[in-house]
Amino acid sequence: TLCVFGDQAFPVALGGSGAGAFEPVVAAARLGTGRMVAFGHDGYLAGDVTATGNSATLLRNVFGWLSGNKAGAKIGVIGLNGLPAILQSLGLDASLTTATKLAGFDVIVPTMGTKWTRAEIDSFLAFVRNGGGLAAAATGWGWASLNSTSSLMEDFPGNWLLAPAGMVWGGNSLSRTSSLGFATTTAPSPLTPAASALDAATATNRALTTAERTQVTATLTAALQSIPAADTLFLPRLTTTLAASSTAKVPTPKTPIAVDNILGRLAVANDFRASSPISNEPSGETVGSVSTSSNIATGSTSTGLTVSMRKIGSVMAADVPGTVMRRA
Repeated sequence: TLCVFGDQAFPVALGGSGAGAFEPVVAAARLGTGRMVAFGHDGYLAGDVTATGNSATLLRNVFGWLSGNKAGAKIGVIGLNGLPAILQSLGLDASLTTATKLAGFDVIVPTMGTKWTRAEIDSFLAFVRNGGGLAAAATGWGWASLNSTSSLMEDFPGNWLLAPAGMVWGGNSLSRTSSLGFATTTAPSPLTPAASALDAATATNRALTTAERTQVTATLTAALQSIPAADTLFLPRLTTTLAASSTAKVPTPKTPIAVDNILGRLAVANDFRASSPISNEPSGETVGSVSTSSNIATGSTSTGLTVSMRKIGSVMAADVPGTVMRRA
């Protein structure tokens, strides 16, 4: 799964996270003068992906958008030896390169299976900020399962890469929304970006429906589970909002935090985040296809501290339908 929280980031395709709520499985963002696309499963860039549903259309659209639809755009692939052939079969100009040889390429695709250093990640980010495109794919829960003593949120090099653009990989699993995978026959919910969800949670001019409350709760829970502590794009606003709220943080039998009190539940979850030791609790996810109506090339798509994640999930999920995590 992916978490989208920057004002220049947006979901492209969603997967189900329970009881009618959704989280991004494909997301995109602008950074500097460049662009980035992240996939919530590495299967999108491997194997026979182009034979599944309309995934070939998705990939053409992704790389067209990343290059600004430049004719003959050159794609440099780093550490994914089978990907150039896949992209070539789509009529794209792709070849292998290395992390030290980015010049001459319009788009790069670095593997997330390498333990990139901060310096290497910085070079990828500089490439994007200077006008390049970047695509990357990973399963957050997969990395977490192989690095159980590290934090997916803080230690995964893939999240060092995405976080400046307002996206990160999370550790939750998502269910398919079509028989072949993840459909995009309708625009993603405007409540799946964290900033929009917080806007809805704090709005005073209307009451949320049950479905909207479910989605807002799922989105903000995922944000607390996934966004690194050093973030300056969303967490400061969330902290300020919670500090300004008169919501009690300690529920009691006489003063419970009710199901419709989203900020109250966020406040409790945020306290867990601040005080709990970092840990990974991976789950699982499968990759599917995305239907042809997903046209990222237009750019018109509207706007998945891991701190004992089950604790945060249980706080937010208690009697609340649609949240991702379950009680410990």
